[in-house]
Amino acid sequence: MSEELWPILIITLEGDEVRRSDLVAQLHGFGLQYDFFFGVDGRAGLPHEYEIKTDRELARRKYRRVLGDPEFACAFSHQEIYNHILDRGLEGAVVLEDDAVLTEGFAEFVKRRLYASSDMIMLDHSHARVWGPTIDLSESITAKKLSLPSARATGYSVSKKAAAYLLAAGTPMSDIPDWPGDVTDIGAIACVPTIVKHQDPVTGPSHLRRDRHKPERDHLRFIKPAIWIRWFIKRFSRRVS
Repeated sequence: MSEELWPILIITLEGDEVRRSDLVAQLHGFGLQYDFFFGVDGRAGLPHEYEIKTDRELARRKYRRVLGDPEFACAFSHQEIYNHILDRGLEGAVVLEDDAVLTEGFAEFVKRRLYASSDMIMLDHSHARVWGPTIDLSESITAKKLSLPSARATGYSVSKKAAAYLLAAGTPMSDIPDWPGDVTDIGAIACVPTIVKHQDPVTGPSHLRRDRHKPERDHLRFIKPAIWIRWFIKRFSRRVS
């Protein structure tokens, strides 16, 4: 296991001091250092330098809906994190969105450098399906191997190898923040139970929810091989979130 301390990077936006205040207070309470990583702001439209890196039509075909500017901006914010890891020659980083809620397990995860156990570890997740044996990261923190990519990018650790994969998979940008490519290809695992939580999606702050469209119905889905492969994987794995 690497002895190098990975930085904690908080994805946030200018002017969101209130939104991130609870997370900052928790990190101070745990005695953990962190850095703000100011992401791409898509609240007033996607900036031109990112628009030219975006394939909106491919995104619409993938997700059967129109992705909003804040969704693309959030995805690019995570991509900039991966760029940062590679440009700085870091071994990896622990990434938090600024509406993350931490548990005591998160402090242990960082202080004991448990992030070095895998190239990518989902500290929070939604709609996660897992299979295989339980992985003991420590005496109190366990994980399972993802059988399909999970949703939610509230908190995760990512090595330089995984950062390079995600950066390539997100070029051009045609994905929601969680995740470009198939993270099961890099052996992503998920903490079960999660050690990072997400602020209430109804009452908590969100830059994405207001701009999210409903997906179109796919009338041809049952003749597509990918649908049946996914069905098979779901049949033999277990949902944990």
